[in-house]
This record gives sequence, C-alpha cells and structure tokens, in this order.
Amino acid sequence: MTRKIRKFVSDIKRTEYMEYIIYCDESVSDGKYYTDFFGGVLVRNTDYDAIKAAIDAKKAELNLKGEIKWVKVTGNYLDKYKQVVDLFFSLLKENCLKVRIMFRETAQTPTDLSPEKIHNRYSLLYYQFVKHAFGLTYHDGPKPVFLRLYFDEIPYPLDQRDAFKSHIFSLQKNSHFRKAGIKIRMDDVVEINSGKHSIQQCMDIVLGSISFMLNKKNEEIPEGATERGHRTIAKEQLFFHILEHIKDCNNIELKTATISNCLTSATQRQLLFQKTSGASLTGIGSSPRRSSGTTIKNKKAPLELHKPPWWNQGLRSRVGLFVMQR
Repeated sequence: MTRKIRKFVSDIKRTEYMEYIIYCDESVSDGKYYTDFFGGVLVRNTDYDAIKAAIDAKKAELNLKGEIKWVKVTGNYLDKYKQVVDLFFSLLKENCLKVRIMFRETAQTPTDLSPEKIHNRYSLLYYQFVKHAFGLTYHDGPKPVFLRLYFDEIPYPLDQRDAFKSHIFSLQKNSHFRKAGIKIRMDDVVEINSGKHSIQQCMDIVLGSISFMLNKKNEEIPEGATERGHRTIAKEQLFFHILEHIKDCNNIELKTATISNCLTSATQRQLLFQKTSGASLTGIGSSPRRSSGTTIKNKKAPLELHKPPWWNQGLRSRVGLFVMQR
C-alpha cells in the first residue's frame, strides 16, 4: 500500500472516532512569585472547525493579520484584543472549550529532586497536566476517544523531543485512561507553529495575563522612568477584562497540587488536590492601583469526586486553575 493510500485510509478511520484536541503551552520558568506556568485548551474535533473559523473571522474583522499573543499587547491594540477575548470566553461559556492553567509558587521548590528529574521536569509536569487537568479519565461517551496533543515549542533540544513525545504517548497505558477508552496516536503528539493556530493564540493571551499579574509585572516601572509604561498599563487593563470573564464563568476553582508527587516514582506520580490559602489573581493581594479585584476561592472536594457528565467535570469548571505545592 502506498503512503498516500495509507494516509487516505487513516484519515477515513479518524472520522469514525471522537477526538479531543488539546493545545498546550508553558511560560515563565523563573517568576519572582509564581513560576512554571502550564496552560491548555481542549476542544472537540466536531467543534474545532467552527471555533477556529469564528476566531479567524474575528481577527480578520479587526485587521489582526499576524499572530496575536500576550507579548504583543499595547494600548493601540487593547480594544481589539478585548474583542477577541470576549469571543473566546463566549465559546467557553457555551461549553465548546475547556481551559486549564497550572503553576507553582516559586518559594515552593522541592529540594530532593535528582538532576535527571530536574532536567525532565517539563516532560514530567506536562504528563501530569494532561493526565489530570481536564478530567479525561471520567470520559463516559462513545469509546474509543483519541487525543491530539499540540505543543507550542517543545522545551527540549531537537534530539530529545522524540523522548518527550514518547513519554506523553505512554499516557494511554495508564489504567484509568484505558478504562475511559482514551487513546493517543504517536503522530498526534506534535509541535505546532502557533502562528497558524488561533485557538492556541487565545490560550497564550489568557496564560500570559495570569503569569503577568501573579508576578506583579503590572507594578514595574522602567529604569529611569517615574511611572509605568503604556504597554504595562494596557496589559493590566486586559488582565482585568479577562478576570471579569473568569469570574463570570461557572464554578471557577483554584486547587493546590502537591508538586513532589508530580516528580517522584512512577507509582506515585499523581496530583493530590488539597485546600490552600489561595493566590490572588490581582497580584498576590490587593493591587494599590485597583482594590476591587477578587481572589478565586478554593473548594476542598477532591478530583475523584467529580463524576459524569464528563464534559462539565475535571475540576467542575470551564476555566480551572491550580497551584502546585511541595
């Protein structure tokens, strides 16, 4: 069978199964207060084309021809970015997407990790992020269901990326994944060019805004200046716009995950969700420039209690954030 025929047959078979596409991104590995941010957005394959078309159309309407991302936010483009964010969160509220963001407190750094685990931390944490964040093990729909995992810039040298992909691919061997009928094809664990994926670009904006505010970047004044820059002010305004959407989503939760359990032996690699004092998305407490921000509240219920219907579970929210602790 020729390669083209094999691909054609494979494409036909793909249409027979439900697929969940998860865009993954990571950011800020050296934050002053919070670090190791991992973000993901999940979409059904049956919704993918319509969602991508809607976001692309909005970008075209606003004359946003290139890639949109957090680092590009300026005062001149603030209103346009707000409109894209409005559309993105409207899709979240319609239950077309699920967003998850994971990060850790910089001060909570494990002291008993081997050099190998430190080197492989992205692989280990991405593994746990995909495994736990979206409630995939509670899938109770038609089986099997395949995952397509899209990573924006795999954080490893070229010669180590195959090992990273193999580790993520091995998720399907997990007993809970097998029971839920979750499968992964090796060629569906891929590195993407985010400039071609508008859903990923929206994820970048949300992830960037949260890492920006939690690390108090909104308070920074450039060297030699006496006040904040226009770009910083624009980013702060966009963050608060995003925060209003997050508060408006149903059942927002901030969970705490034990980071040592993410990096220990294979039999113990699981996220344990615990009650925490909470992290404020207005900058670790009230901002002196804005005191009306809201701290996302904690809920003590463990992940295991979140039962079907699956799509509304896995932290029981459309937008979920959780903090890793030692």
